[in-house]
This record gives sequence, structure tokens and C-alpha cells, in this order.
Amino acid sequence: MSRRHSNTQMFALPAPPPERIEMAGAAYRRVKVFKHDFFAATCLYEIMGLRFEISDLKSQTSEDYQSQISDFRSQIPDAPCRSRLQAGEAPEPPAQAACRGKAGSGAEEIPNPKSLIRNAFPKIVIKFGRVQPFCGIPGEWYGRLLHDHERSIYSRLAGVKGVPRWAGSLSETAYAIEYVDAAPLDHIPKADVPPALFDRLAELLRTIHERGVAYCDMNKRSNILVRAEEVFLVDYQISFATRDEWPWPLAAMVRSAVRHVQASDLYHLYKHKRRICPDALTPEEQALSRRRSVLHTIHRRLTDPWRALRRRFLRAQFEKGRLASPTAELEDHHQPEKATWRKGQGLGTRDQGPDHAEMAPKQRDR
Repeated sequence: MSRRHSNTQMFALPAPPPERIEMAGAAYRRVKVFKHDFFAATCLYEIMGLRFEISDLKSQTSEDYQSQISDFRSQIPDAPCRSRLQAGEAPEPPAQAACRGKAGSGAEEIPNPKSLIRNAFPKIVIKFGRVQPFCGIPGEWYGRLLHDHERSIYSRLAGVKGVPRWAGSLSETAYAIEYVDAAPLDHIPKADVPPALFDRLAELLRTIHERGVAYCDMNKRSNILVRAEEVFLVDYQISFATRDEWPWPLAAMVRSAVRHVQASDLYHLYKHKRRICPDALTPEEQALSRRRSVLHTIHRRLTDPWRALRRRFLRAQFEKGRLASPTAELEDHHQPEKATWRKGQGLGTRDQGPDHAEMAPKQRDR
């Protein structure tokens, strides 16, 4: 009997992301893949230097890279992928390179070449949204939806200290975010976490909420980055915002949902503080850290069985050797989330399966 093929459709891309990309006249090389799951591949790129002369900048176009699978050539951004930065998408964006793009792209003038490297981000995080189908169902639509959704959120939060800047679009399904060189909260020993960090995080959340955005992912400490006296929130994939431009009653319904999730953001914030710095909690924060809403409880009751079923499926696929990530060799770091379905398999430094950021049961609030 012939060996069954690896289940690569469990991943967003059918092949590794490009080794090199070009944005605003600067060339970047791939450093590592943070994670590659069903929805997206998130990668770190660092700047290499100035790639083009001015004469070359005038003829830049968006291209697709030569993938190992020819069916996806028109769907996955390639090494020579050009940025289509939109004017006004983010505060202080890198210098824009003139290119032939869609009307209204805002890329009309040629910048001084010496300013390209100076204004470019030294490191960027590129998220390649899903492009390959799943069980015959097209998936590129989700990659486009993810791109447009996060661009909208970053635009809403432009200028907020503690929120990485939007760096630009590479294609309809791929985009770049400013890289923040900081340590995730779950990598810092509890004894080294100052209580004042949570005050700064609370202030950041208040600012985000004032912009009409619900973060919606505060339960994951890995999304909270700490650098000296600074704190950052990253990954706005499932965040959502008010839609006051929508007609009533849709706008009112969305506004109510956003307020509910914003309250959940504060619940998770003070839950983290209670677990890390319990002695620093005020009575009000103590109450907030245990105030789970009825909707939160219903959500848990509905999603817990689904998580258990999904983990059993992934564990069975892994044990059969059918989970083969196209980027497995690029993910040579430990990813604790995979322990939820690799239990008993002996986690190594290199994981082979899709990384869906879930917390192990003992890490979640019961």
C-alpha cells in the first residue's frame, strides 16, 4: 500500500515563505518563522540593504514568487514582492517607493535613495494569510479578509504607543508589521515582573478601548511584550472595532459587542496580575479578575468540547506522521501551544504540526 501524503492543507501556505522580499526599495531576508498554522504564516524578516537604484524604483511591480507548487504561483507573494504602501496607512511609515500600481496608491514621487534605509524598519513581521484550499474549498478569500481586517485595526490604532506600526502590504493576502524587540510575558519569571507593568498595560488597554477597539486576545501572555519600562500588545487578528458608519441597529449591536469584549480584556488583564503579582492587586482589581460574564461562561461551554475534539484529531494526525508543516525546518524553537495536542509525544525544539495558539488547560482560568 502506498504511503499517504502529508496533510499540508492544515497549513496556510503550501510552501515556505520567500527567503527575500523587497519593500520601499529596501531588501529584507527571512530570519525565522514564528508560527505557521491553518490561518497564516507569521515570519520575521530583517533588512539587508538598499536593493534598487532610482531608475529601478520607477518600474517596480507586484509579482508572485516561483513556488514549489505551480498552482499557487499567483496566490503567494514572492521574493521579489513589492510593497504597495498606501499613503496615510500608518504614522511615520517607511519611505514609499514609486511603483506601477492601482490608481490612488499614493506612490507618485521618487524618494531620496539615501532616505530609504534610514526610514525603513530594520526588522518587520510579515504575516502571509491563507491561500491554499481546504478540502477543495478555496481559502484565499480568508487571506484577503485577514489582510483587510488587520489593516483596518492598525489604522484605527495609529499613533498609540505600545501598538506596533503597520509597515505595508505585499499582496492582497500578505502584509508587514513593525517588529518589536521585546520579551513575551510568558517568557519572564514571575519574580522579575514588576507590578507597575500591569498599570502600564491597563493604560494601553484604555487607550485602545477609547479608539473603539476590543483587543479580544488578552488571555495569551505571549501577546504581551515587555521591554524595560515599555509594554506592547501584538497580534490583532481577532480584534474588532465599532462600526458607527453602519445603519441602526447593526451599529448599536456591534458597539454593544465591543463593550462586552472590552470588559473581557480587563478581566484577563487582572487575571494575569492576580496570578503573577497577587499581593499588588487592589480590591477592585481582585473583583474584576474574577468577574466572568454569562456570555464568557457560555462561550467556554461551547468551545471546550470543540477544542478537545480538535486536539484529538491533530494528535491522531501527528501520530500517523501526516502533519508535515512546509516550514517545519524554519520553526526550530519551542512552541508551548503545541503541547495541547502533542501530549505524551515528547516535545522537542522542532515541532512539525500547525500552531494554533491555545493555552493548556492548567493555564486557563477555570
